[in-house]
Amino acid sequence: MNIPSSERLEKVYGESVESAARLKALAEQFQEKYGHDEAAFFTAPGRTEIIGNHTDHNGGKVIAGSIDLDTVGAAFPNNSNVIHITSEGYSQEIVVDIDALDSIAKGGGTVALLAGMVEGAQKNEEKYLVDEYKGNKIYCVDGKYMPYLECDYCYDSIEGVKNRIDNPHLVPATPNLMHGLAMAMSGE
Repeated sequence: MNIPSSERLEKVYGESVESAARLKALAEQFQEKYGHDEAAFFTAPGRTEIIGNHTDHNGGKVIAGSIDLDTVGAAFPNNSNVIHITSEGYSQEIVVDIDALDSIAKGGGTVALLAGMVEGAQKNEEKYLVDEYKGNKIYCVDGKYMPYLECDYCYDSIEGVKNRIDNPHLVPATPNLMHGLAMAMSGE
């Protein structure tokens, strides 16, 4: 399995022994479940919202802080229009057929959420796609460039997105995060 190198893990986690063990276990589970000996690995950093939970979605203020937890995932194309998701937190596999999104009931929990995300991506794909870089699509909405639609962070140029793709361990400073930090530091 193509687990990221020790150097890469050191950049992301500041260590490589525990993180390599986590990814190796994930790779073994992935191979056992899906029969692939290759996968792309992903990590989503953990954060906590000290105040203002969900208000940022509506233009409000939030103070967020990073934590030393993350979620890791593995993915690989299955050459079909069916998405399969297995998670330690769910007792059964989540399956969404992209060709049958209309048959999924709205408000039906995780499956409906995933179906809605796919549907939204399909509708907006052609409208906002402007470039591709190293297998990643780059979008432009209202003059701002981003690595995926509905992204919480954006860049003033395509080069900014390419730099993010080349350096995925960088945490972007969103306007809401920076405003919240400035208020916290000023004592307001």
